[in-house]
Amino acid sequence: MKDQTKKPQMALSLANTLALAFFILSIVVLLISGSLQLFSNIQTQRIVISSNQQLVAQDATKTVSSFIQEKFSVLEASLRLTDLVTASPEEQKLILNSLLGLQPAFRQLVLLNAQDQESAQVSRLSRAASGRFTDRVKGDVLAQMKQRGKYLSSVYIDPLTSEPLVIMAVPVNDVFGEFKGSLVVEVNLKFMWNLVDQLKVGETGCAYVVDRQGNLIAFGDTARVLKGENVGHLKVVSEFIHNPVSIRSSEANIYQGIMGVTVVGTYVPLGMPDWAVVTELPWEEAYRDTIRDVVVSSGGTLVMAVLAGVVGVYVARRLAVPLVHLMETATRIAGGERELQAVVDGPKEAASLAIAFNSMTAQLRQSLEVLEQRVIEVKRAEESLRQANETLQALFDYSPLAINLLDLDSRVLFWNHAAEKMYGWTAQEVLGKFLPTVSEEKLEEHHAIRKRVRQGESFTNLEVERRRKDGSTFFLDVSIAPLRDANGDTYAMVSIGMDITARKQAEEEIRRLNEELEQRVVERTAQLQAANKELEAFTYSVSHDLRAPLRAMDGFSRILMDEYAPQLPPDATRYLGIICDSSRQMGRLVDGLLTFSRLGRQPLNKQPVDTADLVRQALQSLSGERVGRRIEISMGELPACQGDPTLLRQVWINLLANALKFTREQKTARIEVGSLTSGEGPPVYFVKDNGVGFDMQYVGKLFGVFQRLHSTEEFEGTGVGLATVQRIIHRHGGRVWAEAQVGAGATFYFTI
Repeated sequence: MKDQTKKPQMALSLANTLALAFFILSIVVLLISGSLQLFSNIQTQRIVISSNQQLVAQDATKTVSSFIQEKFSVLEASLRLTDLVTASPEEQKLILNSLLGLQPAFRQLVLLNAQDQESAQVSRLSRAASGRFTDRVKGDVLAQMKQRGKYLSSVYIDPLTSEPLVIMAVPVNDVFGEFKGSLVVEVNLKFMWNLVDQLKVGETGCAYVVDRQGNLIAFGDTARVLKGENVGHLKVVSEFIHNPVSIRSSEANIYQGIMGVTVVGTYVPLGMPDWAVVTELPWEEAYRDTIRDVVVSSGGTLVMAVLAGVVGVYVARRLAVPLVHLMETATRIAGGERELQAVVDGPKEAASLAIAFNSMTAQLRQSLEVLEQRVIEVKRAEESLRQANETLQALFDYSPLAINLLDLDSRVLFWNHAAEKMYGWTAQEVLGKFLPTVSEEKLEEHHAIRKRVRQGESFTNLEVERRRKDGSTFFLDVSIAPLRDANGDTYAMVSIGMDITARKQAEEEIRRLNEELEQRVVERTAQLQAANKELEAFTYSVSHDLRAPLRAMDGFSRILMDEYAPQLPPDATRYLGIICDSSRQMGRLVDGLLTFSRLGRQPLNKQPVDTADLVRQALQSLSGERVGRRIEISMGELPACQGDPTLLRQVWINLLANALKFTREQKTARIEVGSLTSGEGPPVYFVKDNGVGFDMQYVGKLFGVFQRLHSTEEFEGTGVGLATVQRIIHRHGGRVWAEAQVGAGATFYFTI
């Protein structure tokens, strides 16, 4: 037999391979250890840099805060050392002028009394500009003084000089601590610029101050401050803007700084005022020591790797000699010298490998002998299968079922006439091939089933999808069983299939009809919701549009009755009274309709509700209906529930109001409130009375809008109350109903 094994063209020797492995292993180990140490150093350095940045930022914050606090201290000191409350206007102005002269940062000062009126004012500006300052501070400053004491405004820009300004104010109190006015000053923040510019952040870093909107307040480049530049796009400034409750400094961040270079920056909020001091240090300066450590560590790792490679070459050459001998022996055995034995020599591991190699070659010789015997047996089995195929062809050719026989690799061995008819392929076209399926995915699924059949399992009622010769698909109900020889080993599989395409098509049609039905339900539901929204909008519009003419009718009728009643005949007066009563009744109907329409839009605020407390509140609100009447009200057990307390209170008010109204003709009205409970389901609440009742044949109209079972001459009302009750109960997922008898009272039930 010709040896077709290809020799490798470009293969490394064993010694070189081991040397390369030693070198790579050394590099990997050194890289991992060096990387871990380097990562630890970088993290430590990062923490140190962050701590240093925060310390610098906190020092800068103290500098900026001291500038603001100094101004407050000057104002408070002037109030303690002088008596501005009792001083004359000339003395007040003199004191303010002295403050203006002592503090270059002060542009204008104004003293306001307790009524927010100007008592005295001094300024470095013109009278018109001073007037605008007075208008700015009035009102808002006085309110702040009474609430919090000190006042500091947000930063604003002078339209003429483009300099940032703030307004500061302290309260002026008398000796008894009573508020008498406010001392207000306009401070020019440009005097803070020198303080910020003198702050040192490393060798080349910088610091600047921003307000809550991200506007520059103080920076070394004053031109950018005067332009009113906004730096809200910077990372730490954006963090300060979007974290209004922050009172702690941020961690150091790496980002593109205010000077356009990569920096390590942080910010510290001042709190009072609502500003932040930002410090930035160039990235190269901050991580200078870390970069040096990386370079040194990388050089050391490379030197150690080279040394490891040299040592690896020496060790590899010593280990490779026995293995080379073993390789030569294996090559000769592959060339046909099957009886050749490897020499047991060298280190313990190499000697053990030679012993194992000799054992393997012995087992290989035995396996070859067994394999040759199996080839003979397979040829005999093929002949038996050929004979069985001829027998099966005679038995199953005219069966109405698709019957086929498959070998252990799932290739077709037998194909009857029914299978030819279903698939469209003849036996000659498919013998020795796989059954045609609709997709590779289905093919893998079928192979998985047949693999289990080869292991001895049987399957019935498998629904499989197949492809005909013309490309169309059909469905089979398949049963598969293994065929075993006398030793119990599976040597083939038999498959019997029945065409169920018509049934599958019917199932698909049913599924499609169900989907269409569901779609129609969704469409009808959407149409119903739209109609409800249009109805609510129409009701709301009509209710509002009817209010104006009703008020006009009622108002003009009252004017005629009040001013011209003596001049009108009695019938005219009576007609006007009817018009007034009708317009008021119409107004109540409109209000009821508007309330009813709002229920559909009002969100539910579900929470635990004390039902008994709701009933007591409802009775309290209806106390006016019980004046001058004998009424007996009894309350039974009323379990708590989950619901909107406001809406449920309206339910109880409406039901109790109806009970009070329809028992008016009774000498003693009896009203019972309680609940019915059972082992299952929610409690049923009820309101029972001994009033006039109603005919149960009209109970279907009871909860309709404007539906009344008694005339307005007998009992007043709008016909919206019970409709409102029903809508509230339905929104809570419950139901409401009534039972009554004419002249014997009525009982209204509902569940939540």
